[in-house]
Amino acid sequence: LVNLSSRRKRCWMRAQVSLESLILMGFVLTFSIPLLMLVGNLNTEDAAIGQARSTVQILADAANQVYMQGEGAQKVVLVAYPPRLIGAAVRAADEDHGEIVFTVRADSGPVDVVRVTVVPLDETGSDLTGGRLGAGLQKVKISYIGGKVRLEVM
Repeated sequence: LVNLSSRRKRCWMRAQVSLESLILMGFVLTFSIPLLMLVGNLNTEDAAIGQARSTVQILADAANQVYMQGEGAQKVVLVAYPPRLIGAAVRAADEDHGEIVFTVRADSGPVDVVRVTVVPLDETGSDLTGGRLGAGLQKVKISYIGGKVRLEVM
């Protein structure tokens, strides 16, 4: 009889240890999964903003180059549009300068990534979306026509 009760006691203790381990793992997962999701989300957000910076810099440099080559010059560049892109625009800052603007969706709200060109940009003739918007490689034709540089997705 004594032997039987000690077996039950050992079995009950093992069950208690197993249950405590499961509860502990549940708490660890409950707190670690949101942290991992937050870190992963921040990394993709930072990567999208960094890629937008790189892309607008490439486009601004290409616009400056085409302008320096003179009237009628043109160039096609292949650029990577970032994930989370919600807008791409060309704005005329003044008569002699323009701005290339990519808007990226961030958790805190939209983030504008802007590069100023040293050349006048054709705000009305330029189209950086081509009717479609999203991540991926895009061919952009840059041409100098009528005293302004035009940027168009092909």
